[in-house]
Amino acid sequence: MVDRVDAKDMWAAVRQLTGHKQEQTVDVDGVNAATLNNHYARISTDNMHTIPSLKQTVSPVFSPSVSEEHIFKILDKLKLEWTNYQIGF
Repeated sequence: MVDRVDAKDMWAAVRQLTGHKQEQTVDVDGVNAATLNNHYARISTDNMHTIPSLKQTVSPVFSPSVSEEHIFKILDKLKLEWTNYQIGF
């Protein structure tokens, strides 16, 4: 666990790890890429998260009303119509 550190020192360590240069470098004991990742993973995890329920207007099972083949034919036809449109002018 990382002890509380001054924000200025923390940002100095972040800049050092990311390769951004500054006039002076500051080493903060215990702060490195792994400890920063662990810290942000810990504070961004919501242990009380629950999956929201579906709205009544949403089908619980996805069932496409149009087939992939039908979409392909529609798009293929649009390409031909666009070519004819360009030639017409």
